[in-house]
Amino acid sequence: MGKPIVPLSEAHVKNAKRKEKDYKLFDGDGLYLVVWSSLGRKKQWRLDYRFQGTRKTISLGSYPETTLAQARKLRQEFKEKINNGINPSEERKEIKAEHNPLFKNIAEKWLLLHKGKITDNTYVRKAGWLKNHIFPILGTKEIKEIKRIDIINLLQSLQSQDIAETADRISNMLNSIWKYAVMLEYVEHNIIADIDKKVILPSRQKKHYPTITDPNEISTLLKAIDNYKGDISTKLALTLSPYVFLRSYNIRALEWKEVDFEKKEIKIPGPKMKMKEPHIVPLTESTIAILKQAYTLSAHCSIYVFPSNLSNLKIMSENTLNQAIRRLGYSKEEMVYHSFRGMASTLMNEKISEHGVHTDAIEVQLAHAERNESKAAYNHAKYIETRRILMQWWSDYLDGLKQNL
Repeated sequence: MGKPIVPLSEAHVKNAKRKEKDYKLFDGDGLYLVVWSSLGRKKQWRLDYRFQGTRKTISLGSYPETTLAQARKLRQEFKEKINNGINPSEERKEIKAEHNPLFKNIAEKWLLLHKGKITDNTYVRKAGWLKNHIFPILGTKEIKEIKRIDIINLLQSLQSQDIAETADRISNMLNSIWKYAVMLEYVEHNIIADIDKKVILPSRQKKHYPTITDPNEISTLLKAIDNYKGDISTKLALTLSPYVFLRSYNIRALEWKEVDFEKKEIKIPGPKMKMKEPHIVPLTESTIAILKQAYTLSAHCSIYVFPSNLSNLKIMSENTLNQAIRRLGYSKEEMVYHSFRGMASTLMNEKISEHGVHTDAIEVQLAHAERNESKAAYNHAKYIETRRILMQWWSDYLDGLKQNL
């Protein structure tokens, strides 16, 4: 039988002196005080206990901040938890994770909060940035432990990979995440606000997409699309695109419920649009004919007008249309999918004297952000009849170029 342990007294604890080696003063029932040999290191309370047959140790704080009486009270509380099947060490880790969460957890909450406010395409892109560029470096760190230099190193690493534009957008996203963290009091200060991007990242020129505006070249392009030998759904998406000049995502994610043959229009809901406003595309006989071809192919098996060639349940992939343009013989310096928008914008504005539609209506049909506050006050639907005239003129213009092939 072991020697009985005599409970400690406050005087005994207070007067315990350092020795050449660390030593322990036992109070009984697993509680003891560690007196360190190291100069300046405070005495520390610890509790040994068994949980599910395994020996565990947990710290109860330093002396004198935690007194003998407080240490005994904690011992009693933890013993009660153990009797109720709760492991104090694991419970402490969970509490710490809740109050000092990992960056990954906060970023995922932030992204989920924004899911309903951004397009599905934007959501997937931001999730990809987090997964591929940010989490491998910052994901397992507590957000309050992350320093400005960690962010700077991350951004400069992206810059060195020749993806400066992505680095810029990631910087903006991190700024938003840190604002969210400050608001919820995970951190006290937004460290991203202290980083001058002009110093860290090189200035980048505004990206101008290549486009084709010469009538003869447009005619050649339309003929190339008509002769496309790849997937029929991809071909029909390309055939429709010059006429409606929507952004890539809005063509790829276009659903049959958004197409109204009776009203002769496509109506895309706000959450799917870049500007978060519903968008109407007036249809013409030419565009309706293209959509009816697609209808015979996909309406019976997919909610999407132009589904993926891999699965009718999925939208066409982001690269499909640009790859199709490459197959037509155009390099990325000559033509990309976004070029259809530049083509329409340029020619519609150049030929106002022919169609008679003002620039405000053209901008609305392009679904551009309204920079002029007085113009923004107008209800975009106010221009719908004018836009029908515009879209009919544009459709006739393209049809005329095709007939001249």
